Amino acid sequence: MSIKIYLPLNYYYIKKPTNLYGQVQINEDNVVSYYVLEASDLEFSDKAINHEKGNLRFLGSILNEDFNADQNQFLKFNMRLCFTYNSSQANITLVYLGITPEYLKHIKVILYDKQMYVIDELYGLLKVLEGSPIGLKLNIHLNNFFLDCFKYHIELWSTFLDFIEPLVRQVFLAIGMIGCLGFTFQIALLVDLISVIGLHSHCFYIYTKVLYNVERRGLSVLWQVVRGNRYNILKGRTESHNYMNRQLYLATIFFSAILFLLPTTLVYYIVFAALKALTFATLSVFDFLRRKLMYLPIEVCIKRLLRGCHEINCIQIKDVSHHERAFLMHKQQKINVTVYKITTL
Repeated sequence: MSIKIYLPLNYYYIKKPTNLYGQVQINEDNVVSYYVLEASDLEFSDKAINHEKGNLRFLGSILNEDFNADQNQFLKFNMRLCFTYNSSQANITLVYLGITPEYLKHIKVILYDKQMYVIDELYGLLKVLEGSPIGLKLNIHLNNFFLDCFKYHIELWSTFLDFIEPLVRQVFLAIGMIGCLGFTFQIALLVDLISVIGLHSHCFYIYTKVLYNVERRGLSVLWQVVRGNRYNILKGRTESHNYMNRQLYLATIFFSAILFLLPTTLVYYIVFAALKALTFATLSVFDFLRRKLMYLPIEVCIKRLLRGCHEINCIQIKDVSHHERAFLMHKQQKINVTVYKITTL
């Protein structure tokens, strides 16, 4: 067994009593992961600590080293983690774990920036869908299957982002320096960044859309079977048909199963379709702004503001004479050229 503690980087240097809230996950490979997502000030007393903050669990606290808490006090306040701080050290120190592995090297404290905000919000969204969101009674087994799949997908995507973060940071820094003088270039870069960060939400939308379409199509076909009809491909119409009893029995079972699973799939499809629509709307707004800025006469407006507008009372046109007549040759024909000088009065 191993322990992983995901702690925000700014919490690693806190110098005041603080409560930590987040999520706990136990993977199949016997890895316990603590995700610290939020923190609040702590006034430690003998009273019970508030163990809920929205949809987050109470994980533990950050205490002063002079507090001298023992294991009984940790158990009393149901702490899973406890850190301490002092004036001599810049960072906090882990002093207590509710679950202790066999070897200390199996304990890992992973610091992350708040750039994982999108991933944290997705975890929060899945937490809302767990159970009965807005009073809807979802299928427990299918709901747990969706949650496990999506959480595993988010964990993979989080690991991938952590892996490519140094490379992406260098690439975007170089590209940003190239386009430092172009605002539309920066907007296009922001659109690409949002697309990369929101790729997993797009994948969730595709998964739920495909599954919803399969179930909807299956219900429409099985509905014709339980009614004793079938579609005649040659004649292009629906006709009655005498099915065998076992065929009707299997069709009824599958129809009932898909019918009761459809609401759960529909809820996930609506949620991730709305998330996809929100992402698409955001990207469309940035793209619209970028295109408008490309054709907006900003340079002309700046020149007008700097130089001002001049009123012209009169325009004088003078013919500028040459010693030799100027002409152009076009298709072996001479075209006379006259030069005029325009002045304003």
